[in-house]
Amino acid sequence: MTPDDLRAWLSVIATLIAIGTAVYAWLSARSKGNEKQLAELQKEMGKLSRRVDHVETELTHLPDKDAVHDLQLAVTRVEGTISTMAEAFKAIERTTRRVEDYLIKKGGD
Repeated sequence: MTPDDLRAWLSVIATLIAIGTAVYAWLSARSKGNEKQLAELQKEMGKLSRRVDHVETELTHLPDKDAVHDLQLAVTRVEGTISTMAEAFKAIERTTRRVEDYLIKKGGD
């Protein structure tokens, strides 16, 4: 190998090292930016995790579908009972009016 060949190889190696260094610098700069974004995303994920935990805790206090169905049935039964009572009150009201009319007429005699 002659000194000219050696110089050519060294120039190629130096160029490759320079390109490799530039690529490494570019990739590491991007990874630093990604690290910052990852840290922000992890922080946001922590906030969301706390919110989900809070919502799950609140949901445990709410009735499930069976309990809601039972409540609907109970309300329907109460509505039926109230309707029956309303009819009974109408009958009582009619009786009371008849007694009142009788007393008013008897009092006038």
